[in-house]
Amino acid sequence: MKHSVNGKVFTYSLLDSTQDEAKRLFAKGVQLPFFVIAKKQTKGRGRFGRKWVSDEGGVWLTYALKPSENVNLLISNYAAAIVVKRMVEEYGINCRLRWPNDVFVKGAKICGIISEAEYYGDKPSFLAIGIGLNVENDVSIIQAPYPVTSMKNELKADIDSKEVGERLIQYLDDYFSRINKNQVIREYLSALHITGKRIRVRVDNSYVEGIAKGLDDEGLLIIDKGHNEVHLTDGELQDF
Repeated sequence: MKHSVNGKVFTYSLLDSTQDEAKRLFAKGVQLPFFVIAKKQTKGRGRFGRKWVSDEGGVWLTYALKPSENVNLLISNYAAAIVVKRMVEEYGINCRLRWPNDVFVKGAKICGIISEAEYYGDKPSFLAIGIGLNVENDVSIIQAPYPVTSMKNELKADIDSKEVGERLIQYLDDYFSRINKNQVIREYLSALHITGKRIRVRVDNSYVEGIAKGLDDEGLLIIDKGHNEVHLTDGELQDF
């Protein structure tokens, strides 16, 4: 059942980027929180400035909100991934999370998440959580270093991306309205499936390798290298 969303929803047929539009709206004084959703993006992007193909049929949205103790860049990434996983699984598609920002189905990426902040002095004043979810868009045209899938591919049936977008906005609004950092960390960790496994993470131009021990109290990934522990805020997980 639909409920009224806390904040405005700005809907567009075409945008350069929902992330960039959210920043423009915030600069104009639009009150937080709010959502930006577009049918198509011409300059969609993922982490590390990578191009994100965003043709019609997907859900391309940004959730703009005020940071808090419970919501920082890392926690917002995790929380959004949890919400996407829950929603997609309600359609009968089993998902797993890939640290720090992706949702996968049987080894193929179905969703990517990017969280960005703007700062006033040394404190964040604005968070923009960008979500790109492949729904009924043609993923065969996407060139990526990993397999890519969509909800339509997995369900072998037509699915309405507009309905999925509306539902995702509802779920995000509901989850973030009662968000608890410790709960997010617990939920995210339980969906990761890497604890106790040897992993390799690319950080800038080097690699960190060791046993994944879990997440610390701030949500950083703990890697046991044998002689010491490393706590990572970001990186690119290798050999998924």
